[in-house]
Amino acid sequence: MRYVFVLLLAVSILVSVGCENTMLSGALNRSSFAGTVSIVRLSVSNNGTQFTFVTLLNTMSSQDFNFCGNVVSQFPMNTPVQGSFTPGNTCGTIVSVSVMGGATAPTMGTPMGTTAPAPMPSPPPMGTAMGTPTPPPTPMP
Repeated sequence: MRYVFVLLLAVSILVSVGCENTMLSGALNRSSFAGTVSIVRLSVSNNGTQFTFVTLLNTMSSQDFNFCGNVVSQFPMNTPVQGSFTPGNTCGTIVSVSVMGGATAPTMGTPMGTTAPAPMPSPPPMGTAMGTPTPPPTPMP
């Protein structure tokens, strides 16, 4: 009886380690990443499966990642991020992603570390001098 229990335990551990989606495998195979988001691209395979390709820039290099599903919103462009994922055969499963240093994603065309300027006021209509209306045109005879 004891051998049957040990055999069942050994088989269940081997089966669990072989599956990517088990908690044991996820805890053992976790990887991390950090860098500034340079490229984020969503791709859909022929069978409809979504993948998110991400390129992170570091001081002297870049790293490319392929994540399962649509996680584009978790990687704001030109923003430093860090996180962890569980590697898989074709793509990694995101465990966590966070923006580093409490930074927020800059608006389009705004350099990092700055805020977008207030919008410029609209120019006065044509034919006016700084808001002074011009008289209406006189009718032609």
